[in-house]
Amino acid sequence: LGNLDMLPLEIINEIISSLSISSLDQLKATNRRAFEVVNAHPQFKTINRQAHDVLRGLRAIKTADRITLQALFNKLCASVCYECGDFRGYMYLVTFKRLCCRCIRDKDRRLFDKHKYVPLREFDAVMEYGLTLEVLDTLPRFLGYPGYYGRPGGPPKDYVSLVDRDSARNAGITLHSSIQAIQDYTANADPAVLKLYKKEIKQSEKEAQAERAKCACRKKSKEITYIKKRNSYKRVVIRRRTEHAKRLGLSENEFNIIGRNINLEFLIKDTNNESISTYAFTSQESTPATNIGNKGNTKGNSDNSEYFSH
Repeated sequence: LGNLDMLPLEIINEIISSLSISSLDQLKATNRRAFEVVNAHPQFKTINRQAHDVLRGLRAIKTADRITLQALFNKLCASVCYECGDFRGYMYLVTFKRLCCRCIRDKDRRLFDKHKYVPLREFDAVMEYGLTLEVLDTLPRFLGYPGYYGRPGGPPKDYVSLVDRDSARNAGITLHSSIQAIQDYTANADPAVLKLYKKEIKQSEKEAQAERAKCACRKKSKEITYIKKRNSYKRVVIRRRTEHAKRLGLSENEFNIIGRNINLEFLIKDTNNESISTYAFTSQESTPATNIGNKGNTKGNSDNSEYFSH
């Protein structure tokens, strides 16, 4: 942890509690020590064990940077539904509200409040609640998880930016002062302005998609580089094994048998004069290496050291 290691563990835990979930993921990727400290944090350990699906959901829809570990822990410890005060069994990951099943299903709700917890696309929020692009940028949003939606056999959907419907409604009321004013504004909206808004929203979505594609290419490039380095290392190991086998006077099959049954570090320690260290077998050992070393002589093991040396 660098200079943070000088701090007591209690202060480090306080710092971790104030970090967002995405910041914790980045901290865990720093080194093994940071990984162990974060995983040993009491709150993170409890959430990871009892509500791991919440962490997976936050990472999947890209909202992990909007809530700290302490705030998430407090939300998960809530005992009542945000809407009705009944038992809560779910969490709305856009605004981090604890809800019950009935409230999520929009039961017993007024017409204008229907689908309160059903997100909508950015342009739909502009059309439905008369928002401007400046107000739209301030709303809680997330990225819809890519997959196959709509009619069967359709093309796969990429990440789509969605906004919270209830926040969009409240922003519209704040902007236009009443629900009736929102309805009047949307009914008489200028088509040219809406067309301009739609064009800008689509342009921002294309830019975000291009940025995600660049990140995916960089990630793929790193994976390819890692695979090439790993394969290169394997080729070096195979070449060294072959050279050692030749110096030992063994065939490839014999060398593989020895490598599976005894520790190769006793066989292939090179010195400055490129000699091979010996491995002293006992007469009680019944490994294939012993049989090869004896070359049919099972009375003693005096010839074994000669077999494993030049």
